[in-house]
Amino acid sequence: MHPRHQHHSAYPQAIPKKSRVSAMGLPTLPRTSALKIMATLVAIVLALSFTLSLHAQDTAAGGTGPENALVPNTERTVLDPGETRWYTFLYDEGVDGDNEPSDALAELEMDRPGSIDFEVWTEDDVRMWRNGEDFNPTGAGTAAFDPDSDDNRDRSRLTWVGSGAATTTWYIVVSNESDRAAAFSLSVTGPDVYFPEAGQAAVTPTSTPQTNGGAETATASATMTTTAAMQESTTASQDMTTMAGMGPASALSPTGARRTLAPGESRWYTFRYAEGADADNPSEAVVELAISRPNSIDFEVWTEENVQQWANGEDFTPTGAGTPAFAIEDGDSDNRDRRLLRWVGSGAATTTWYVIVENTSDSAASYRLTVSGP
Repeated sequence: MHPRHQHHSAYPQAIPKKSRVSAMGLPTLPRTSALKIMATLVAIVLALSFTLSLHAQDTAAGGTGPENALVPNTERTVLDPGETRWYTFLYDEGVDGDNEPSDALAELEMDRPGSIDFEVWTEDDVRMWRNGEDFNPTGAGTAAFDPDSDDNRDRSRLTWVGSGAATTTWYIVVSNESDRAAAFSLSVTGPDVYFPEAGQAAVTPTSTPQTNGGAETATASATMTTTAAMQESTTASQDMTTMAGMGPASALSPTGARRTLAPGESRWYTFRYAEGADADNPSEAVVELAISRPNSIDFEVWTEENVQQWANGEDFTPTGAGTPAFAIEDGDSDNRDRRLLRWVGSGAATTTWYVIVENTSDSAASYRLTVSGP
């Protein structure tokens, strides 16, 4: 309907002949007309509020830049043509101070081959981008190796492998380069990869140094706050101050952050598993626990049924448990790496799983827990 018609339809065309007269001698609208106008105004306000709410939710979702970059969690995401989404992860060169830093692996799977690209940016790359400088991104996704394809490349899956020599923040910029909407999922894994905790904002580089004293103080304060938040996970006493992770109701998400457990202490984690499109061949979930001291920490994998049995005080066998990862090392008679525990499993439905991590030693021990899978 033409806007002009919409405008007039909300109001009476003329004041009725038998309209009432106000105390000032002016004609007033009949009660029914006034109610109709009020109802129309209320509908307009509600519609506007709903629109603003949707916009606020979309903005709150994040991923529009480095300051609100998302955590890559393998969830299926759809990008409009030309749309970009930012992700971030943290990298630590290693707990043990090895000479060779471990690798971080970024993997992106897309529904339509060639529709989506991604680049890997460092904090220096972000600074140059903010300053409008020309730069080459530190990394970019390349088509994964596939021996069954004509050119030995799987163009529906992009990968990037890299490492560093310090604790730093990395960014992944995902873009839809096609002319229609495209879906993808992104994951980042590695023994020294972890993610910002909930409520912990990543510190993003500014384009130029601040000249305002107050702004400098605020920036320094924000940096110190974030640094303190990252250091929180390195001491047992600070870890024990939080009530999260004490049971299934407060189970944490496995972000790969370094955590410390006191002797005999346990911590609960949870993740969701979906069997996927091919129910006859469900995909596998991989749980990995890297520990600072071999044989100091164990973990078990529980289903919702296990939790119910535990709550009822019943005897049960956990669905899974971490076992030392296979590794060929000099002097290792059984070819097992006892600093890395792993469990691989799958299911036949969409369900919730729990991972219970426990320090079985007589001294504090640190660890990192990750869960990955398509």
